[in-house]
Amino acid sequence: MQKQLQRAASVLAVLSQFVLPDLAASPALAAEVCPLAVNQPYKTPSSSAVYVVTEDCTKRPISNPLVYFSHFMSWNDITVVPASTLATVPDSALSFMPWGPRRTFANGSLVKTVTDPRVWLLVQDRAFPIKDEAAFKELGYSFSQVEDVTPAVLAEYDMQKKDISGASDVPAAVVFKYAGKSEVYVLSFEAGRLVKTKITDMESVSAFGNPGSIAVLPASRTFPNSLYVTAARTYRPRKWYDTTSPTVSFASPAANADISGVTTIVVDASDNVGVTSVKLTVGSKEIGVDTTSPYAIALDTTKFPNGLIYVTATASDAAGNTNHWTRTFTVKNGTVPPPPPADTTPPSVAFSSPLSGAILSGTVSISATATDNVGVTQVVFKNGSAVLAADSAAPYALSLDTAALPNGSLTLAATASDAAGNVSTTTRTFTVSNAVTPPPDTVPPTLSFTSPAAGSSISGTATIAVNAVDDTAVASVQFKNGTTLLATDTIAPYALSLDTTALANGPITITAVASDDAGNATTASRAFTVANVVVPPPDVTAPVVSWITPADGATISGSAHLEVGATDDVGVTSVTFKSGSTVIGTV
Repeated sequence: MQKQLQRAASVLAVLSQFVLPDLAASPALAAEVCPLAVNQPYKTPSSSAVYVVTEDCTKRPISNPLVYFSHFMSWNDITVVPASTLATVPDSALSFMPWGPRRTFANGSLVKTVTDPRVWLLVQDRAFPIKDEAAFKELGYSFSQVEDVTPAVLAEYDMQKKDISGASDVPAAVVFKYAGKSEVYVLSFEAGRLVKTKITDMESVSAFGNPGSIAVLPASRTFPNSLYVTAARTYRPRKWYDTTSPTVSFASPAANADISGVTTIVVDASDNVGVTSVKLTVGSKEIGVDTTSPYAIALDTTKFPNGLIYVTATASDAAGNTNHWTRTFTVKNGTVPPPPPADTTPPSVAFSSPLSGAILSGTVSISATATDNVGVTQVVFKNGSAVLAADSAAPYALSLDTAALPNGSLTLAATASDAAGNVSTTTRTFTVSNAVTPPPDTVPPTLSFTSPAAGSSISGTATIAVNAVDDTAVASVQFKNGTTLLATDTIAPYALSLDTTALANGPITITAVASDDAGNATTASRAFTVANVVVPPPDVTAPVVSWITPADGATISGSAHLEVGATDDVGVTSVTFKSGSTVIGTV
């Protein structure tokens, strides 16, 4: 123990500025290729020296029995391996083994890991980081009080995120005294405030905390006195719960047995409370986990080279206690032919058609040729980053609809792949040239009457004129009277020659409809008044005349009164009396 503290002090002396030392060591091996199980103790047949293989596959000596049992349950946990096997594991940069998680630390202990310069204050179930060297010294601590531990020790505690920055941050349950004074106190909470209680004897000091790491606070850091006067109070250690590890051993196969193929490894495990799981590992590689007894896990030996293999069984219980046992077997599988050399040759690929610079339109077939020393798995055609098609069988081709692309330059890429992941890419540039289809015309013509004015009177043959304009072209202007089509004009100026004499005098509404080639149409109407002079028809009916007196055949003489009756469909204008051709008189 004293030697370990001396080693720790020598390292901590370098850490006087909270900086890690520069430790040199042999290069570590990757954990997945480590020949021995990590976090396990080993020795050789010819030596009593015990080494632990670390997580980074280096070995550290462990000479202190107390330190050993802070990591392992029994001397039986040590696995004996050939010196040549142990020699394949590089030496660790650290020449000693820090304390492990099986040790119970007294309240108020100071610890650190060898990979982190921070010092932690252990208070009951919590671990508080001390901010820096100034805070460390303000608490009255010295680096000789700090003990080296593995990260697994700190993992047992509730690691606080807030740093202790000095005497003002001392947490409850810390044992302390004032500088230059001999009285020892313990801090606790009473009525929501931090108070101090005097500890009357050294036995009680040991019950409340670690006598070797009592904080020494400045007189300016004061606390109210507790309402209680302390005697010897017993402090319950952090690990008051189940601390008994399971027992574990191999049931079969026997130690040093030859194994091959898929071999079932059977493990016996028991615990004072209950085994939660048994894990099987080879080196750092986990083989499997079984949670129910009998614990049996299949080991595929074909995944390992022929020769010695060290299999470790780890039993765990619900309290987190673990125990390990390692057994040596010999893998003896038939000779497996070496794998074929890795394929590193990429395929060759080239466009075959169309030719470079070709003008493309419509739907075009783009083809490529590809060959490989093993075999082409697919050819992928791309336009930029967009995948157009992937063809897995020759001939490799793409049906490209160029109508979906803008006219202009187009560069396509063809990438050939093989099963080994080798790829090769070639490009070819074409020109897309498709007929441009104008967008559909949805704009109707504009239309307005120009003459005659609205409401004006028309007579005879009247010219009705309109103005029609379209964004493309006016196809026609129709003139209608109600539903009756009067005329269609297809050439500007658009006009209707209307014979009003065929219409009745009175109001009339003329409708004009302008259309374009897309079928868009606009309608406009204007009202007029037909006002023609009425000419009566010619009179072709002769008047009707009849004698009234004298009667027919009567004899007359001297001055005689002649009277006739005359009527007409229009009107009698005159009656002329004649004797032969001689006019006698006209009335």
